[in-house]
Amino acid sequence: MLSSLIGKEVLEIRYHYKYENEWGLSNYKSFIRLTGNIIIDIPMFDDVEFRKETPENLSYYRKKFDSGKPVSDEAKTKVEGQTIADFFFCYDNNGDFHDLGSGYILLSNGYYLVERTHAPPGIAAGLWILDEKEFNERNRRFDIDVRSFLNPG
Repeated sequence: MLSSLIGKEVLEIRYHYKYENEWGLSNYKSFIRLTGNIIIDIPMFDDVEFRKETPENLSYYRKKFDSGKPVSDEAKTKVEGQTIADFFFCYDNNGDFHDLGSGYILLSNGYYLVERTHAPPGIAAGLWILDEKEFNERNRRFDIDVRSFLNPG
């Protein structure tokens, strides 16, 4: 469950990127190793089923992390060594989960991690590390209701 990840330290982050997949889209996915040798991705939904620790899931996340590429040095300095402070999820006007992108991970240094997992080639699919101002501007621009996992009200 997501609540068990609050306070865990980010030890390392890696990613997979493909310029064009079988559907003609670029795709990107990051994998994050936390204290306790836990490996996660950036969740899309506030789901109590998130990261069920089945042998298949654990093996999948381990293989994806181990075969991933390291992020840039700049990204490492902003992310690694920080702890997870909260998660934020996107909702549409009806209060339903907005399924067009990932949620956010808020780190202890105030940066937010978010990724675009799919995009047409030439439009950046990838990881964004946003400060508070960029986080607020992004969500105003897309007119999405973003709510904290810890303080949803």
